[in-house]
Amino acid sequence: MDDLVTCPYNIAHSIRRSRLQYHLHRCRRNYPEVLAVCKYNVTHHIRAEEMMMHLASCPDKAEVEARKWEEMMNKCKGGFRNLPRPSTPPMIEADEDWDVEAKKSGIQNSYDPIAASMKKEVVRNPPSVPPAQRKAFREAEKKRLEGLKEKAAKDSKNHNHYED
Repeated sequence: MDDLVTCPYNIAHSIRRSRLQYHLHRCRRNYPEVLAVCKYNVTHHIRAEEMMMHLASCPDKAEVEARKWEEMMNKCKGGFRNLPRPSTPPMIEADEDWDVEAKKSGIQNSYDPIAASMKKEVVRNPPSVPPAQRKAFREAEKKRLEGLKEKAAKDSKNHNHYED
């Protein structure tokens, strides 16, 4: 048996879902200009001031839009296959070679972020390893940070000593 739905024009009307469209057509004659009809589903009769919000969130919108897209693709006779192929981009000749420039300027190794972070007071995240190794990493990090802080404190004392 079909489930019953309530008429949007008169809440006293309970209609089987399969008969809703016929009922709405007849009931609308008795209530002209009260409700607007959704462009995605004729069984959606909504108050005019709420229509824009309904159209944005109508559950039947996706199906109608997909059908329109399919019709447009069928009109193209093969979709986008008939469009001309894009031209190939021109070949760009580069006269610079970064490896050669690095060798000329005396750079032996590239930047190593892990080595650089070891020399700075930054908290590093432990790698994805088992819990025991993470614990050991955290302990080593605490020692490394304490050593860097002590070194910074000694350097600031030495710096202040030379200024006096």
